Amino acid sequence: MEAAFSSLINLSVTKTLKQHWTQESFSYLKNPRPDHGLMLLTSGHIDFVSESHTLHAHAGDVVYLPCGCRYKAVFLLSRGSIDNYLINFTASSLNGAPVLPTVLRHGLPAEHAEHFRRIVHHHRLQPLSPVRQQGELLLLLDEIIRPQQEPYSAVLEQACALLQETDLSVCAISRRCSVSESSLRALFHLHLNLSPLQFRQKTRLARAAYLLESTDRSIGEIAGDTHFYDTASFCRSFKKHYGQTPREYARSKKL
Repeated sequence: MEAAFSSLINLSVTKTLKQHWTQESFSYLKNPRPDHGLMLLTSGHIDFVSESHTLHAHAGDVVYLPCGCRYKAVFLLSRGSIDNYLINFTASSLNGAPVLPTVLRHGLPAEHAEHFRRIVHHHRLQPLSPVRQQGELLLLLDEIIRPQQEPYSAVLEQACALLQETDLSVCAISRRCSVSESSLRALFHLHLNLSPLQFRQKTRLARAAYLLESTDRSIGEIAGDTHFYDTASFCRSFKKHYGQTPREYARSKKL
């Protein structure tokens, strides 16, 4: 990751935003993202759903959003609204950078989060010179990708991946992650405000909604792709969560 961002050439900030979300989702499915983005999530949780992956981000995370990628941001509003700071930028070279939304840093330290907010503030209200602007963003990137010690983040990341990609029990996943089941459950409640199984259900349903909206796959195929036991249980779970059957949801999104 560090090598990818060290290749930045002709970096330029295009737009900065302080965002406050109360809606269910925002989509870059029809039109891919027009520039690169760095998002500092300051409250709540967001699932970034693409065709092959679901990325879960929570407060304190810095997420890289690549130019040209297609994804749907699903806002998990269990705690009310979701807030973030966003820096959009262009770069003529980002060799080796991820092509899907990626968490660059879990739990950004307070002084670096303040640096992030300061860049957003200056660009919106007191624009810096292009050279100063580029220097500030490069310094921020250095702060974000600097090696860090975060004992919880690796466990949480591994557990989230296993919950999304396998049908392993929570007990089996805790053994894979070398922590007790009670510790894993506590970690999920503390950082995501969800149980592991609630996380699995939400991410699978979010991915199913993405596939219904962006592909022509059958409901049965999508149920299988998202690891539901059968089509009937998938349809029940989907309607309970979204208030529509999968077929109704797909039809409403493709009008």
